[in-house]
Amino acid sequence: RSVVDVWTPQQLDSLALEDASLLMWQAELPDASLAPAIEQYVSAGGQVIFFPPSSLTSGQSTGRGQSFMNVSWERWRSAEQRWSVANWRGDQDLLAATESGAGLPVGQLELAGHATLASTAELSHLATLDGGQPLLTRVPTTRGGVYFFTASVAAGASSLAESGVVLYVAVQRAIERGQAVLGNTLQHIAGQVSADSHDWRQIAGEANALSTEFRSQAGVYQSAERLVAINRAVEEDQIGQLDEPRVDSLFAGLPLSRVDARAGSLEGIVREVWRLFLIAMIIALLLEAVLSLPRNVARRPAALGRSTPQTGRPPLASRFE
Repeated sequence: RSVVDVWTPQQLDSLALEDASLLMWQAELPDASLAPAIEQYVSAGGQVIFFPPSSLTSGQSTGRGQSFMNVSWERWRSAEQRWSVANWRGDQDLLAATESGAGLPVGQLELAGHATLASTAELSHLATLDGGQPLLTRVPTTRGGVYFFTASVAAGASSLAESGVVLYVAVQRAIERGQAVLGNTLQHIAGQVSADSHDWRQIAGEANALSTEFRSQAGVYQSAERLVAINRAVEEDQIGQLDEPRVDSLFAGLPLSRVDARAGSLEGIVREVWRLFLIAMIIALLLEAVLSLPRNVARRPAALGRSTPQTGRPPLASRFE
């Protein structure tokens, strides 16, 4: 179950961010009193998404002067003709395609206006508008994520919230990234854990594992109030397939009988069906051979009769014995 808390900038501190997976900021950028807490939150693996403040979209401020991690709002641009998205990164980060390969409907978004950014850092544009202005950009960080959405979620300013598929997916992915690092239950791949494991206590796993090998040994461990699950990489359970030239080179000079079959092919089924027909034909031929054998017919005994030596003619009556 996820809980959403709404704070004013004055209520924000490091304790409030301790259990948060994602921070969405729609106000003036953090000043010197708030920036350290947010930077500490990001360095711990937290995720932050900045949206243009209402003062910028209404033209009450230019956004210049205040910056966070060398990035600041510059000004709000509006036009009679709506802007559309020119391109976006569909292979990674918050706007990546789904697991089925379907892309997000980012190209269907329409903007009545957008904010421009001023930055001394080299930003990574995840989506850009017509004219090259960024829609979603990421600030380079060693850990955690800092994003800037230049579109406003206000009604009439864009279809970002009205057609909320793109915004929903981006927010959910940011939450999942934050939970993977800051949640009470963490999951890592063996050998890819950067956290210190000196205070870990093994709950499940190999009984003889050394404490120095916990980060590379599959099992469940407890660190303070957090549970850490270490799993083997998925690639270790996947069986690779060699191509034909590689197989031929490995078995060169050896007698080899190879059976090639493709998934979905009916060749094997046809072979099995013909084998049944062959067996049935052999049985039919054997039955035909048995039925064609000659039969032993019992002979009737010959008739005994008497004849007269004078004439050689048979008598008028005969007797069978």
